[in-house]
Amino acid sequence: RAGGCLAEALVIASALAVPDPRERPLERAQAADQAHLRFRDDRSDFLSLVALWEFFADAQAQGLSHRRLVEACRAQFVSYLRLIEWRDVHRQLVATLEEAGWKWSPALPKTFDAPRYASLHKAVLAGLLGNIGVKSDADANYLGARGIRFHVHPGSGLARKSGKWILAAERTETSRLYARCAANIDPDWIEEVAGDRVTRDYFEPHWEEKRGEVVASERVSLYGITLVARRPVSYGAIDPAAARDVFIREALVPGALRTKGAFLARNRALIDDVAELEHKARRQDVLVDDATIAAFYAERVPAGVFS
Repeated sequence: RAGGCLAEALVIASALAVPDPRERPLERAQAADQAHLRFRDDRSDFLSLVALWEFFADAQAQGLSHRRLVEACRAQFVSYLRLIEWRDVHRQLVATLEEAGWKWSPALPKTFDAPRYASLHKAVLAGLLGNIGVKSDADANYLGARGIRFHVHPGSGLARKSGKWILAAERTETSRLYARCAANIDPDWIEEVAGDRVTRDYFEPHWEEKRGEVVASERVSLYGITLVARRPVSYGAIDPAAARDVFIREALVPGALRTKGAFLARNRALIDDVAELEHKARRQDVLVDDATIAAFYAERVPAGVFS
């Protein structure tokens, strides 16, 4: 149910289904940009759409005549007809959900704190995972899915304050490939929303003495974009057999395991005794090698033991 933000999600979904109501005539471009500032949100163009929706709703609530309503829209350089079309699409979406038995509060929040911002943009992200991007250089160039590179559109509220990670409703190509209707997002949201669609690679498994288990580094990516470059994870749940081999080689053979079990101390003492014997006898062929010791433990340590 859109993380408790269904009312806002319906406004945004219906907005993306119609032409942008904001107008920018060439001969009055500066005046239009100034008028549109009242709707701008520096974090998210999706929230700018919510602000525009609220403007029209408030104007209608004042009981203005049709002519005055059209004039109020024209003063803000927004199209009255496109706003009506937007509301029609929104009404259809609401009717469809109500027929399906959905219930929610139609009231829109006046402010978006961090938790609500996150909930709404996770909901939007669920349908636009292919439109994520991560800033790749000082030129505000973004790396998108499958190697696509793009820029934030100059008319976006994020044009001067875009974060490292963004989400866009669409990408259009003019002189450059631009992301339109964009928002700053957290990469953790991408991993959460994408679920099984992310790719997870594991490398450098090793014995972690403080944790008392075999740990590997995890790399998480989606559509060729790295979300997490390196994160320690328990390797036993991922590859029990390989984790057991590491456990034997790096924890048991060198005696690096912290344990109250007396066996390890006895075995280390025996190895020390043999090493001392070799030293006194000036021989190097008495003590078995690490591979033989590892085989000794492998015969005795049950499958599935890696910590």
